[in-house]
Amino acid sequence: MGNNLFLIPKTDSVPSRRHWKSIPLSARVFLFILLCSVGMLRAADNYAQNILLRIHASEQRVSDVLAQIEAQSEFDFFFNDDHVDLDRIVSINADGSNVFAILDELFEGTDVNYAVRGKKIILSTAIPSPQATQQTVEVKGRVVDAAGEAIIGASVMEAGTASGVITDLDGNFVIRLSSADASISISYVGYVSQTVKATPGKPLHIVLQEDNQLLDEVVVVGFGSQKKVNLTGAVSSVTSEQLSSRPVSNVSQALQGLVPGMNFSYGGDGGRLNQDMSVNIRGTGTIGQGSNASPLILIDGMAGDMNALNPQDIESISVLKDASASSIYGSRAAFGVVLITTKRGKTGKVNINYNNNFRWSQAINMPEVADAYSYATYFNTMKTNDGDTEQFPEWRMQNIRDYLDGKITTTTTPSADNPSRWDWIGNTNTDWYDVVFGGAAFSQEHSLSVSGGTEKIKYYFSANFLDQNGLIRIRRDQMKRYTVSGRIDAQLFPWLQMSYNTKFIRRDYMQPTALNDIRCTITSPSAGRWSLP
Repeated sequence: MGNNLFLIPKTDSVPSRRHWKSIPLSARVFLFILLCSVGMLRAADNYAQNILLRIHASEQRVSDVLAQIEAQSEFDFFFNDDHVDLDRIVSINADGSNVFAILDELFEGTDVNYAVRGKKIILSTAIPSPQATQQTVEVKGRVVDAAGEAIIGASVMEAGTASGVITDLDGNFVIRLSSADASISISYVGYVSQTVKATPGKPLHIVLQEDNQLLDEVVVVGFGSQKKVNLTGAVSSVTSEQLSSRPVSNVSQALQGLVPGMNFSYGGDGGRLNQDMSVNIRGTGTIGQGSNASPLILIDGMAGDMNALNPQDIESISVLKDASASSIYGSRAAFGVVLITTKRGKTGKVNINYNNNFRWSQAINMPEVADAYSYATYFNTMKTNDGDTEQFPEWRMQNIRDYLDGKITTTTTPSADNPSRWDWIGNTNTDWYDVVFGGAAFSQEHSLSVSGGTEKIKYYFSANFLDQNGLIRIRRDQMKRYTVSGRIDAQLFPWLQMSYNTKFIRRDYMQPTALNDIRCTITSPSAGRWSLP
C-alpha cells in the first residue's frame, strides 16, 4: 500500500483517535522520526547559544581553560597540536557567558579560529574567521586586448595580497575579495598592468594595452613584420637608440656586443680605413672551397652593404639566427639574415635633427725599439747562429758607435759596392714605429635629417659626411664617406599607398702605395741616364 495524503477537517483542532488510527503505520513512523529530527537539530543549534558557563582562570594555560569548558558542558574539542598553542598563559573571567564569547576572548590576537558543529568544537588556523567570511565578496569580469580578443591566462590579483586567479579561455574570471572596496591588479606578459576598483554585482570589462617599449617594437621577419611577442624563432633586434649612442664609423662596429651569437673579425688588412669586418652568426662554418659563412644582408628588402649606410638612418635591425629563415630566403639564409629597416617620416610637425661627433684615434701597444748598436749586435748574433756572415761588419759597428758618441754626423754611409749611392743601413736610433704610426688621427662626422608629414604624406631626408684619417703619418691615409637618403610615403587613395626610397652613397679612400720590383730608366739632358730601383 502506497503513501496517501489525508485531509483533517477544520472543525477538529486535534485529530481524534479515530483519525490517527486511520493513518497507515508507515506514514505514522515517518512523521514521528521527522518530528524527532527537527527537535534534535534545533536543540543542537540552540545548545551553544543557551548554555551559560562560568570560567575563572588567572594566569592559566589554554589547555586548562578548555578542560573547564568540557567539564561544565557537553562540548568536546578537536584540534591539532601544531595549530593551537596549549601552553599559552591566559586570564579569563567569564560569569554566565556562552561558549562563543569565551572562545573569542580566549583566542583573541591569535590566528586560531573555531567552528561549532553541534556539541563538537573544532579549533584550527585553517578555518577562516567569521569576519573574513562575512566580508568576502565575489567579483566577475573579462580581460581583453585592444582589438577585443580575449587574453587567456592573465593574472588577476587582489591588490596588496597574494590571492588571485587567472582568466579562462574566454578571458573571464571570478575572484573573491576580502572587502567590497578592494582593488584588483591585472597583468599579463607584454601588456601594461592595470589596477581597477572592484564593483561587486557589476561585471568588469578590462582592456589591457600592449607595452609599446617591448611588444610594439616591430621586428622584421622576412618579407613582413610582426610584434616581438609573437615570435617563435631565434630573432634578435637592435633599436635606433642603441645605435645612435655609439660614436662609430659604420654599422658593423655599432653592432658589436649588441646581438648575442653575432661574431665580428678583421682580416689581414684590418688596419685599413676601408676594411670592413667580416660577420658570422653562431660561429665559423663553410660548405666547400671558396664559400663563406657570412649572413645575408637586406636593407629595406634589398641586398646591400650595411657598412655603407649612415648609422643615424637606421630605424631597427633584426637578426634571424635559426633555420626558420631558410623557409623564406632558401640557401642564402643558411648562415643567418640581417634585416635593416631605415627611418621614415612620421605624422606631426617638422623635425630637424643634427648630430656630430669628433674623434681622435691613437695606436696602442706600440713596441719599444732597441737602440741602433744593440739592434746591430743582436742581428749579427742571429746571423752567426744561422751559419751566415754578419750583416754589420766591424766598420759599420764603429760608424754606429761614432754617431752615438757625436764623432760623426752622417746618418748613413755610402754603399760599399757603389760609393755614388747611399746605403740603406743607417747609424741613428730611429723608432720607425713612432715615425709611421705616432701621434693621433683626427676624424669627424656630421649628420642632418629632416622628417615630418601628415596623414596623407610623410617624408624623411638625411645627409651624412664622414671624414676619417688613418694613423699613417708619412703619407695621407684618409677615407671620406658621403650619404644622402630620402623617403616619401603617400596615401594616394584609401586603397593605394605609394612609397619612394632613394639612397646615394659615395666612399673615397686614399692610402700610400709601394712599388715593388719595378725599375724605370729616366733620361735627363744634363745628367744623362740613371736607374731608379
